[in-house]
Amino acid sequence: MLSVIGVIVAFFLIVALRLRNVDFSVSILVGSVIISLTSGRLLGVLVEAGAIMVTNPVERASTLNICAAVALITVLGYGLKETGLMSERPPEPGPARAHPGHLRPAQHAGRRPHVGPLQ
Repeated sequence: MLSVIGVIVAFFLIVALRLRNVDFSVSILVGSVIISLTSGRLLGVLVEAGAIMVTNPVERASTLNICAAVALITVLGYGLKETGLMSERPPEPGPARAHPGHLRPAQHAGRRPHVGPLQ
């Protein structure tokens, strides 16, 4: 029962810290510490997870794959943000960005659209 209360308290504390503009990683860290303190197996879980990581090569490989994926996603996001390829709003198309084969509205005003076969 204590572990359920710990999860609920941790969840509400994470939300409250985020509403106060505390860094996300600090909020998650505080929540995880509360969950670990109320789980009843404070040190046992860490020792067990460390032992599995060292002795089981399948678990080690999957853990390292996840770590590599997170690192690559972080690097890709940073690169896209720095180059401007990832922004909240795409840039407005201007004359320099317009496709050279497309006509601007002023250039085709008064022309009839072509409806027959090309000659």
